[in-house]
Amino acid sequence: MKGPLQEIVERGQSILVLHHALLAFPQWQFWSDICGIEDRRYAVELNQNLRIDIANSQHPITKGLAAWQMVDEAYMMVNADAGSDILLTPDHPKSMKTIAWARQYHNARVFCCQSGHDNLVYANPQFRTVIGRAIQWLARRPMDGA
Repeated sequence: MKGPLQEIVERGQSILVLHHALLAFPQWQFWSDICGIEDRRYAVELNQNLRIDIANSQHPITKGLAAWQMVDEAYMMVNADAGSDILLTPDHPKSMKTIAWARQYHNARVFCCQSGHDNLVYANPQFRTVIGRAIQWLARRPMDGA
C-alpha cells in the first residue's frame, strides 16, 4: 500500500523542503531519497554570517541573481547528492557546501533549501526572491525576471 507522499510523487506534484524539513523522518529512506541526502545527521552553528554564492546562474530559480550576505544557522552535514542541481552554496567553513538545490524525484520536482531559520533570513530580499521563484518553478509556472 502506498502512502500519500508516494502518491504525490507518482502524480508529479512538486515538493518544497525548507530548513528543518530536511531533517524530518531521519530513519525514512524515502524522505532521504526525495531530499537527495543519504545521511542527514548534522551539527549546527547558530547566528553565522554567510555569504551565499550562486552555483548555477542558468537555472530559472537563480538566473540573474548576485551573491549576498545573510545571518542564518550553518549546518554541517552531507551535501546534496549528484542527482541534484546545486543552486546556492555558502562561503563559510562551518557550513555544508550546498545551501539550495533542485532535483527531479520520479515524476515530482523537488526544491530543497537548508536556510530559513527565522526572520533574519526571511527579511532578506534575495532569499525571498529565491523562495518565490522556487515556488513558481515547482508549480511549473513562468517566472518574471528569470
